[in-house]
Amino acid sequence: MVILNKFSKTDLKIMSFAALIFLIVFFSLVFDFFPNFQNKLNQSIIARTINLSNDVRFKSKMQFDWQTASVKQDVHFGDQIFSGQNSKVRLEMSDGQHIEILENSLIKFEIKKGVKNFKIAFGNIKAQVKKGDVIEISVCGQNQKIIS
Repeated sequence: MVILNKFSKTDLKIMSFAALIFLIVFFSLVFDFFPNFQNKLNQSIIARTINLSNDVRFKSKMQFDWQTASVKQDVHFGDQIFSGQNSKVRLEMSDGQHIEILENSLIKFEIKKGVKNFKIAFGNIKAQVKKGDVIEISVCGQNQKIIS
């Protein structure tokens, strides 16, 4: 405690406050205390989960770790969905189209030049595309446009 005697009470208050702020920021980054922070950034919702079964996980663009997905969960560009063995998830896109992510799949939702892009790291999806709409699917770095 000899070292602390060299500081004034004001200095100790400032250092304590700075240490408290550091700990709050550190733990919020490490443990994702604010998983819905992305909603505060006014990102538009591109889809919502409407049905899921078994092991379906969700990773927001703003999170470091995977969370268990839930029904009525919002999906934004940059988010990822993983479905494990004997698992699947059905999404309703903001324009009413439906996408089903089948078992053992990892999909990232992106937008490139105004076109929806479903980046398939591995696995399979089923999609219903509205007449006149364009979506793009990326598989192993190869992009394929689907035009209905």
